[in-house]
Amino acid sequence: MGATMKMRAFFLVLAVLIFAFPVQASGNAEVDARTFVVGSITAQINYNSISKEFSDIEQNLKSGAIDARTISKYVSYLGSIGSELQESRKQLEADLKSTTKRIESLGETPKEGTEELPMIAEKRKEYNEELIYQKGKIAEADLLINRTEELTNLIATVRKQALIGNLLFYQEPIIYPRVLLRATGEFMSFGFGIMKSPLVWYSDLNAEQKATVWSNILPVMLLVVAALAVGIFLRLLIIRRLGYKKNAEGVTYFSRIVAAFFVACAYGIIPAVLLGSFLFWIKSTEILASKFFGVALSSVLYYSLYIFLSNAATRVVFAPYNPKWRLVNMESEKAKRLTKAFYFSFTMIGVCAMLRHIAEQSNSSLELLYYLSVISTSVKVFCIVWIIKRFFWEDTMAQSEEAFDVDDTDNAARKALRIIFISGASAFLVVGISLFGYPRLSEFIVNRFMITVLLVCVIFMLRKAVFELLKKVLLLNFWVKKLRVQRRLLDKVDFWLGAFINPIFAIIGILIILTLWGVSTDILLQSLKKLFLGFKIGGVEISLILIILGVAVFFGSLAAVRVLRSRFLENILQHLDIDDGIKHSLASGFGFVGFVLSVVLSITVMGGDLSNLALVAGALSVGIGFGLQNIVNNFMSGIILLFERPVKVGDWVKINGEEGKIKQINIRSTEIETFAKSSVIIPNATLLSTSVTNMTHDNNWMRFTVAVGVAYGSDTEKVKKILLECAAANKKVLKKPEPYVLFQNFGASSLDFELRGYSSNIWDGWIIPSELRFAINRRFIEEGIEIPFSQLVVHHGSEVGAQTKDQFYALKHEEEQDENK
Repeated sequence: MGATMKMRAFFLVLAVLIFAFPVQASGNAEVDARTFVVGSITAQINYNSISKEFSDIEQNLKSGAIDARTISKYVSYLGSIGSELQESRKQLEADLKSTTKRIESLGETPKEGTEELPMIAEKRKEYNEELIYQKGKIAEADLLINRTEELTNLIATVRKQALIGNLLFYQEPIIYPRVLLRATGEFMSFGFGIMKSPLVWYSDLNAEQKATVWSNILPVMLLVVAALAVGIFLRLLIIRRLGYKKNAEGVTYFSRIVAAFFVACAYGIIPAVLLGSFLFWIKSTEILASKFFGVALSSVLYYSLYIFLSNAATRVVFAPYNPKWRLVNMESEKAKRLTKAFYFSFTMIGVCAMLRHIAEQSNSSLELLYYLSVISTSVKVFCIVWIIKRFFWEDTMAQSEEAFDVDDTDNAARKALRIIFISGASAFLVVGISLFGYPRLSEFIVNRFMITVLLVCVIFMLRKAVFELLKKVLLLNFWVKKLRVQRRLLDKVDFWLGAFINPIFAIIGILIILTLWGVSTDILLQSLKKLFLGFKIGGVEISLILIILGVAVFFGSLAAVRVLRSRFLENILQHLDIDDGIKHSLASGFGFVGFVLSVVLSITVMGGDLSNLALVAGALSVGIGFGLQNIVNNFMSGIILLFERPVKVGDWVKINGEEGKIKQINIRSTEIETFAKSSVIIPNATLLSTSVTNMTHDNNWMRFTVAVGVAYGSDTEKVKKILLECAAANKKVLKKPEPYVLFQNFGASSLDFELRGYSSNIWDGWIIPSELRFAINRRFIEEGIEIPFSQLVVHHGSEVGAQTKDQFYALKHEEEQDENK
């Protein structure tokens, strides 16, 4: 025992010397390596500096004196630094595991009173110090990660408070008479000031400035004429080359979108050029730039451009006079009504926005801005309700005049009336909020609602255009000719494109809409990023992206295994001189191995640790005991079927009343194809636990029988001879063992015989009896042997008719003997 301990100590010291040789040769290289690893992490992330920056951010957020742009920068910084901290922690955990393994390789810590080799004790001390250092760094990283989450929550709280505080800003309600009278007076003065602003501006000019103005009139007019000529030329060019084609047939939605874009540009290019030239002149003229008239004129030009472009967009969307190029599915009359409604709405909203902009730029009073806000909100909600009425109610009334089904018309009218009532009540509520002192809240609701509806419409049109474009690309013959993609897969392109495109556009739309309504989508995106890239639950890191990628790898590898299995069966096994059942068993075994490898590969991609297979097996055993028992039972039964081979692919079996040919043995079940070409799916465990009749277990031999009846009085020896000759004449009937004939019974109407024989191919089991019956029938006709039908003999008293006597061949034979005597 002592010698054994000495030998173990010797080999342990030798192993430590070999392990530590590079350390001694390089002069404490191991310590340097450790210092380098930790030093690299510390150099990348300075925990003290980050902690100080976090304190500054927290102080600025709590002070309240911070703008939205700075808050957005903080969110971006916290997101990036949080990702770096997570990566740093992962690296530290990996280093910690490495250090722990090195400590374990030194063996157990010696007990008290037991001395350890000095070299081993020194290495153990060094590794323990490194372990403590790494644990401290991990704790520091955890603190900073928690601090990042706390600051992110604080930012969300600050934003919410700022939004609510801005929206709930209270002003003295305009419904108060004195406030209303004062605001109305200011509005009238404001309007009169706009109208007289050109005269005031011109009267304030000196003689030199007036001369400059008059000298610029002609150049400005020439500039306008030149811009008008260029605009007309470009408009005609765009409409002719890129606009609507009158004789076009079968126009795709993507073509409509493209044509609508260019036609909208053509309709808006003339006002854009004209107004742009005026704006350029105003901005370049110092005389106008700083005056109230210049502000008013610039606002008029800006919002006039907005009105023209909005009306052009409305015209190309509804295309009231070009139904083939219409971007929405509706009748022409309805499109014309909605086009007029949108023209009016955009014009009125543009005028109100222009007045509000002029008031803000001229530093008007809060009462005037409040007054203009109420007017703008009222105009917007009126336009919304009017458009809804034109869309639902007038369309319903037009249909009711032509409809024959009164019930359907009444239902549509009630639905339209309900929608109009809800929209009208909501409009009164929003206007009431504005009247009672919360104009910012009412403006926020109306503006965000209008932008949301516009955004949803744009997303739907873009989604349909992208769908049509991708569908057109995927239906090209290139995929079938070059890549040999099956045509039946391309026939399902609508489903797959919808499954791919719809979630993308839905997510984009939801994020944009949430941003419009004040939700901190940057924080939401960071949370989604953390959710997808990885989060921890009880020390286990979960990443949705890795899970999705692992599932995709699993199904992709299964598809690859299926292709390789078919190639292995068709290109390799088919050239080997082995039984077909063995070929299919080998191919199925290949599929089983591929399935296991696919599972292992997917677990690896998901980030699973294959070194803990014992824990995985223990967890699976619990699952098997509860819910996975049948699945695993069928899986193991499939493996037994492949190796024991009580049945194989191609066998003809009978099981549980089902009869058919085994088509395929899968992982969980076996597929049997019946004579009627129906597929019966039987679990593999059932094949092993119940009795199975395998008609082709060792060979494809079969025994057939052909039953035949002849009339009483027929020559039985002759019948036997004919039956054997028919069997001998059929090439599919085996000569050894020989066929034979049995005289089975004296039937009610016939003498019953049965021809029995053998065939080497069970798949001829239905053909051979049929061919023999044809041959027997032909020979019986040639030899005068009658095959009787069921008969019933009736006697009249004690007399027997002459015809009846002829049927009893025994009585007839007795009378013939009496006559001979």
